[in-house]
Amino acid sequence: MLRRVPVLARAATAAPLGGFENKTQSDLMAEERVLLVDAHDRIVGRSSKWDAHRWQHIRDPAYPTLHRAFSVFLFNSRDELLLQQRAAAKLTFPGVWTNTVCSHPLDRPDHVDELEGLEGQNAIVTDARGVKQAARRKLWHELALPEEELPPPDAFNFVARVLYRARMDAEWGEEELDYVLFVRCDRPVYPLNPEEVEAVRYVTLPEVRDLLADPDVEVSPWFRLIAARLLPEWWADLPRLLAPGFAGDPAHIHDWR
Repeated sequence: MLRRVPVLARAATAAPLGGFENKTQSDLMAEERVLLVDAHDRIVGRSSKWDAHRWQHIRDPAYPTLHRAFSVFLFNSRDELLLQQRAAAKLTFPGVWTNTVCSHPLDRPDHVDELEGLEGQNAIVTDARGVKQAARRKLWHELALPEEELPPPDAFNFVARVLYRARMDAEWGEEELDYVLFVRCDRPVYPLNPEEVEAVRYVTLPEVRDLLADPDVEVSPWFRLIAARLLPEWWADLPRLLAPGFAGDPAHIHDWR
């Protein structure tokens, strides 16, 4: 199935990177805390990743699980998008193909963006600096980009927010308010963190369409939604969306629940 997809690199068997050593996926899900938000993107609490991704909690209206997340779309100078195949060790959506990096800002001071806005309306994104810091951390963690070669926070452009819900199985699912970030980087991404990523490849927009249409290739639900509904329009406008200082609509949220 997924072995049919040509890859640029596969993960080596090296140990995870410093700072995450001896941390299993279950450890990270239990220890790391995400930012719970309401449908307008105002922070309403904190939760372990474990609790926020349990399907029994997501389907219970009395149990808050909606949390802030991000999806990084990394393009090279040829305007090709770097995709990753999630590692088989991942508890949620293992082995599927998705955008470059997907994760969460955590409950730590440098990841928290406190947003303001009128009551009953969407909170307004300013610079999303906390989300960008979290994205930078995960590029290091998942793709093994050295600290000195990571794009700075200001190189990540906020493009949009999307709200979605997806069930993986009877145990796990997603309910996220996802910040879409674009960034440009040309460095080869060797080695990968084998606890997080199985393989990576660069793709063109036609290749993304082929990937989505192939019944033998599994794709993450959030990437499928974004790629089908918004990515073609964005790809046609990459020079503007990747230009320094670009920011998407600070008030709008695409609600796809």
